[in-house]
Amino acid sequence: MDGTVMNRKVAIDLNIRSAHYKVEEPTEVYIEWQRGGKHIDTKSRDIDPSQSSAMFNEKFQMKTVLEFDPSTNLFLKKHSVLALFRKKDKKLLGQTDFDLSIYANQNKPTGDKLVLKDCDQSDAFIEIFIKASAGEAETPSINSLKRPSTLFNIPTEELQKEEQERQKQKLLKQIKMAQGELQKEKEVASQHDKKIQEMSSTKQIPFQEYSDIKNKELKEMEAKIQNEQVRQEDAQKYLAAFSDIKLIFGNTIITEQEVQKQIDKLKKQIKMLEFDRDYKQLQVTSIYSMDNVY
Repeated sequence: MDGTVMNRKVAIDLNIRSAHYKVEEPTEVYIEWQRGGKHIDTKSRDIDPSQSSAMFNEKFQMKTVLEFDPSTNLFLKKHSVLALFRKKDKKLLGQTDFDLSIYANQNKPTGDKLVLKDCDQSDAFIEIFIKASAGEAETPSINSLKRPSTLFNIPTEELQKEEQERQKQKLLKQIKMAQGELQKEKEVASQHDKKIQEMSSTKQIPFQEYSDIKNKELKEMEAKIQNEQVRQEDAQKYLAAFSDIKLIFGNTIITEQEVQKQIDKLKKQIKMLEFDRDYKQLQVTSIYSMDNVY
């Protein structure tokens, strides 16, 4: 063992997959890869409070030179940093050591979760997938040591698929909201049925008392029917938005059967609720006519 250290070229293929960090409101973040005086940023992504993660799926390639010890057959430490920043004020949310030599020594594709330091959350991390391929040894020279690394983004089909998946999840979330609105309308319809049954059972109450109670309840019912009409108009707006799903997803994934099934179901439910609303409005009108007879 003579202690000789040589330089070896290493090709780095890095995929920054995601960042996991809890937030209380939607927050736009980005990741910066720092190597000495050099750095490169990902595109910014949103972290949603309900998911506590931002999906990046950005690929980078770099050719660099690492020091290699033939006596141990290992690369020596090559320090770099991955840092998570909040976009609006460039606040550092956390950073992690990113030692390229670890992956060069493994010489195979590797997935890793790098825990963030200088961070207010102990479970925050950046997820990566990396492959470091070692080349032939080269004689150290001033030019090779000073030559800047080339670093650039690579567009991938994987990134496009990830964006399409995000759009799909967004639409499914909107469908869930619309279903919640429909559930509320069902509850209102049930309350209307109960009110009508109660009003039908009050014939033994003295006329004046019965009339006062009936008028009050009719006014309340009219207000609820108006509110129900507003809710149904909102539900129709959701459906109008869902009709443009093909434009959002593009022609490549028109066959989103799950989404279309939900849309058809919502249309059917809204038709039923509209019929029920009209029926109850007819009952209100009928009761008003009875009141005029008294």
